[in-house]
Amino acid sequence: MSSDEGGEGEGPDHPTLFVLIVALFGALCGVFLRFAQTQLLPQLRERVWSGLGLPPSSLSILLLGVLTSALRDVLVPWARAASEASGHPPLIAEAIESAQLVDPQVILLVLLPPLIYESASSMSWHVFSRVSGQAFLLAFPGVIVQVYAIAAFFRYAMAYGSPEDGGLWNWDVALTFGSIVSATDPVAVVAALHSLGAPAKLANMIDGEALLNDGSAFVMFLIFVENVRRASADEPPIDAGWGVGMFFRLSAGGFALGALAYGVVSTWLALIENDWRTEAGIVVIAIYVTFSSAEATFHVSGVLAVVTLGLLMGRQGKYTLSPAATNALEAVMRMVSFIAETLIFYVAGIAAWTALTSHLSEVRTVDALVLYAVLQAARAAVVALFFPVLRQMGYKVSAREGVILVYAGLRGAVSLSLSLLVLGNRAFDPTDAARIHFLTASATVLTMLLNGSTTPIVYSALKLYPANHYRDVIVRRAMGKLERKTMPDRWAALMRDCLYSRADLQIVRTLVPYFSRGEGIGVLQNNLMRIPYESTYTDIWSEQLVRRIASLRPRSAHRPRADADDDKKDPRRMFRALHASTTHALPPGAEPRPVALAPAAAPALLAKSGAKALRRAVGKVDDSKPDDGKAHARFRASDIRSYAVFEKDDGIVETLFAVVASSYEQQYESKQLAGTPLAALIEALTAGAEYLDGAPLAPITAAFELELDVLLYLLPTTTRWRQAVDQLPLVGRPISDYLEFNRCFDLVEALAGYIRAHEELAHVVADDPDRLAVYEAAVMPVVARARRALDEQHSASTSRWVITSFQINVLAARAAVLMKREAVHELQHEGTLTHADLEQLGLVFDRAHHVLDSVRVSLFGAHRFHAVMRRVMRNAPVPGAEVEMSTVEGGSAAGL
Repeated sequence: MSSDEGGEGEGPDHPTLFVLIVALFGALCGVFLRFAQTQLLPQLRERVWSGLGLPPSSLSILLLGVLTSALRDVLVPWARAASEASGHPPLIAEAIESAQLVDPQVILLVLLPPLIYESASSMSWHVFSRVSGQAFLLAFPGVIVQVYAIAAFFRYAMAYGSPEDGGLWNWDVALTFGSIVSATDPVAVVAALHSLGAPAKLANMIDGEALLNDGSAFVMFLIFVENVRRASADEPPIDAGWGVGMFFRLSAGGFALGALAYGVVSTWLALIENDWRTEAGIVVIAIYVTFSSAEATFHVSGVLAVVTLGLLMGRQGKYTLSPAATNALEAVMRMVSFIAETLIFYVAGIAAWTALTSHLSEVRTVDALVLYAVLQAARAAVVALFFPVLRQMGYKVSAREGVILVYAGLRGAVSLSLSLLVLGNRAFDPTDAARIHFLTASATVLTMLLNGSTTPIVYSALKLYPANHYRDVIVRRAMGKLERKTMPDRWAALMRDCLYSRADLQIVRTLVPYFSRGEGIGVLQNNLMRIPYESTYTDIWSEQLVRRIASLRPRSAHRPRADADDDKKDPRRMFRALHASTTHALPPGAEPRPVALAPAAAPALLAKSGAKALRRAVGKVDDSKPDDGKAHARFRASDIRSYAVFEKDDGIVETLFAVVASSYEQQYESKQLAGTPLAALIEALTAGAEYLDGAPLAPITAAFELELDVLLYLLPTTTRWRQAVDQLPLVGRPISDYLEFNRCFDLVEALAGYIRAHEELAHVVADDPDRLAVYEAAVMPVVARARRALDEQHSASTSRWVITSFQINVLAARAAVLMKREAVHELQHEGTLTHADLEQLGLVFDRAHHVLDSVRVSLFGAHRFHAVMRRVMRNAPVPGAEVEMSTVEGGSAAGL
């Protein structure tokens, strides 16, 4: 039905398409917030204010959903005008409206199961088994007490009922509301506890109680919703005995079904070996089949079934997976749960705004604050009621840990999902449904904003775990060993690299976090490490650093030509033309297959490189003719037989190229190569391999020469169009600086990667003297040429030399950060550092790595460096810089 034919209140034409649009937009918002938290905020904290931050990600997504729904209301007048003009309302308005009308069952069946499984499977079974008694106590008897306490308060104190009922809220509706807001989601609190170094027992107690809490609250929700349905249909309500039996049936049935699903899945996985696609697919499908069959077929708790499946898989089932499947499944589940949580909060935000604006007269915003206070009081009462038992079970909860248990009662995805179910249930009065959803969304916002954001403050103020002086001594010794014994050998190994050996070790050390006993390293209360900020921070853009780099330039550094590199022709065309000319010149019937020369003769012939040398070796070329890539030669069969320099049938060529490709990949994984240099290296390697495969007369030297030529062609140092960009007003200089700065980065990394990979080939042929001789004659000259190209890049004009030296020092510092991180991991494996220590130090390394990487990816970093460099060269000129100052000040790209 078209929109013109449908009456008012009809849904949009294509609800599935519109819901997909909103889902994609919500996922985009979640990804952007993640990007802002991990990439943008660290830079803003350094430049603006160290205390700058964002609310918890779930709360931010919820607020974005509210903003999206509010935007739709703002666009309504414009939408109506556009609809009257074109006959079709705007797409975004229809999409938001479709999100408001989405079936909550879809959210419950599609988005909630992976979220629950990921949380359950990531728990430590050993710790959970110790805290399971406390978790069961809070999740079942505790939830029952909390549900009835909240329902009683809102029934008798808030006057939500009709005047005919004396203002008393319907008891079943109030109990439904109580069960919804009793489901906890302490994601923000657990994340804060992990970052604060809290012991695993506390975090697992909170997380385990929340999982079981969600299941028990969901079971009670189903019971009370059934009562509401019966009341609306004039059917008799559920009696107490039947309700208790239903509670146990739903709960015990959920546990049993989850255990059964685990048995089936683990048995099936045990029959599969090293097929991660099948293994990960089985687990993902099992999650949804378990939840949907529990709800639709067996009529038991799907939440508890998935919780049981996740706990058992985390305990033993994951060991039936192959290592590749374990990593793949973990990555998939983290991504799916991230998207699911994002969409739940986003859609809930859209619906919350609609619920609020549709029933402004019935919904009082002050009631949200009342609900927050009631939730905290009810949670505190439950913990206090069962505290005598809690302190005797498992890990024996202390009074201060009980405060954290109370404070961890956040509301999240499960509560919002249940409120969406109420919003779409016709058995509920529309006013009651809107009120429940609004209050649930308000509780989510307030608990995340107040409790989630202030957990570190409360945790530190409670002083739960005093400082351990023994650990303080161990940590100081470990850091001293790291800096004085482990790192000197690592520094020496770093300085042997073909690229990092050009860096200044003193400069590199200032860019890498430094930990030592004299810098105040130690252990604070709550087992947190004390890491002084000064020992982990370096201003990468300081004028002092650039001045030192500029002062290290040797006076003998030469200055290459400033010709634009876009005058160069693609070497692949030249080599193909050469191959075509030599192939067509073969006499009729000649076999274009090389015959292996003696080992003594191979090196001398293989040492010849380049197109002109190749033609001279193949045939009788007239040297008086221009070297235009065209060969005018006449070959004799005897020349061809004596020319062949390498036997390709023995497979060594393919082996060498495979080793080079593997080396490129390893350098990329170890952060020695960025994406752009890696892509250029792979393309160049492919060009060389294809040329050697398609040219039967080509020596292996020509293939490696072509590889290097293509690499230099793909990453030119300067182009004419960049010089033209530099002349643009206002934006020309920043754009030119950015392009030049990043191109230098790419070329330096690519040449270093080329040299590393081809020098590793010596290990492949080391045991065969004949092949080693071929390698020395065919590959080593090309490596020497690559080293000369790197020398030319590093020994150019003063400005280019400063840029390249700065980048080499940054790259060396980045490699040193990764190297020191590996050394810290070794200390953790030795037992001198805890997992919490590793996480704290990891944050320091992440920050240092981010600062060093921002040099390359920052849009304004290149212009900032050029400004500092020009100021340094103007105020304190370095040797050889006086000649260039006019060029630099004039903005010519040739000097840069």
